[in-house]
Amino acid sequence: MMPTLAALDAPLPPSDFRGREEAVQTICGRLLNAERQSTSVVGGPRTGKTSLLRYLASAYANGLLAELPYRVYLDAQILSSASKPADFWLHLFRGLQDKLTTGSDLANLLAKKIAGAQARYLDTYDLQDVFDAFGKNGSTVVALVDSWELILKNQNYWGDFFHLVRSMGQRQPRGLAFVVGTPRRLLDLWWDQMGSLYYNIFANVTIGRLEEAEVRAQVRLTLQAAQLAADPRS
Repeated sequence: MMPTLAALDAPLPPSDFRGREEAVQTICGRLLNAERQSTSVVGGPRTGKTSLLRYLASAYANGLLAELPYRVYLDAQILSSASKPADFWLHLFRGLQDKLTTGSDLANLLAKKIAGAQARYLDTYDLQDVFDAFGKNGSTVVALVDSWELILKNQNYWGDFFHLVRSMGQRQPRGLAFVVGTPRRLLDLWWDQMGSLYYNIFANVTIGRLEEAEVRAQVRLTLQAAQLAADPRS
């Protein structure tokens, strides 16, 4: 069976990710410097933002980001339009929980905060407790958030949420950094009602459609996965 156009157009599994060397190098360089700097990956539909974020969050990027093992991919599309900031942080905590060794100090702290969130919303002090603990351990958390523009459109997030994004991204010790995917620059997506000028902690890395050689390589990988022979001319 030939792979469908939809399959070829779908996000790549991290195991098949290739190319984007310049973007990957820039993002990793910012994450690995002393400031653990955040980045916005900017690109239109079908430019590969999801594939890139999922790759960076996966074990396949461990060779590049060995210093930062706590990398969590979060797709904002799973958050409903009625979601609130506490829902975002709780989802991030649960993804992070899967990466921790059961019984470790960090795992116990996170479990306590998640359990407490059942009775009340997570607050600023909860976030500081968690991310400060990771920062002091030298294990900055990296939140790789796809479809970030959906959070920007949700008025429940306007105000304190973006202030916290900025303050957590700048807080010492560095316990949290972001890599987010958006269709346009964060500056262009910002409204005055949001409050904090949070976007000034991000650098923009713009990606476009793959070059022809990269497309051919991806097609070959897809054909191999489907156990089909590639055209020798490709």
